[in-house]
Amino acid sequence: MGDSGATLIGFSLGAVSLVGAGKNVALVSMIVPMLALAVPILDAIRVLLHRSWRRTGLFTADRAHVHHILLSSRLGARGTVLLLCLFSAMLGGIALLLSHAPRLVFVVPGLLVLVFVVLLWWHDLRSD
Repeated sequence: MGDSGATLIGFSLGAVSLVGAGKNVALVSMIVPMLALAVPILDAIRVLLHRSWRRTGLFTADRAHVHHILLSSRLGARGTVLLLCLFSAMLGGIALLLSHAPRLVFVVPGLLVLVFVVLLWWHDLRSD
């Protein structure tokens, strides 16, 4: 992605949050951009937790990222990209739904965190 891509994403998140804050729903305006980038955010959190539990260096390279795990399964490169894109599109749709129905803002992220924790522990138990 590089510096330009990271700057563009940061600017876009800030702009979306400011536009959403004008709707008097501050929590929704913070969660919608986070859901749009949930795949890389959750992957980074998962890898950091995995490395800290294994007591390896936080900045050492390994194959613990989601795309490495999916590539080592029977999906292959094309299936991995398709699955990650579909998951990102689904989360983007949920973000759009939340921007129009702010009452769901407490239910959806809670369910996503629950699914994330279950998948994290399931994979770590299976790999031991």
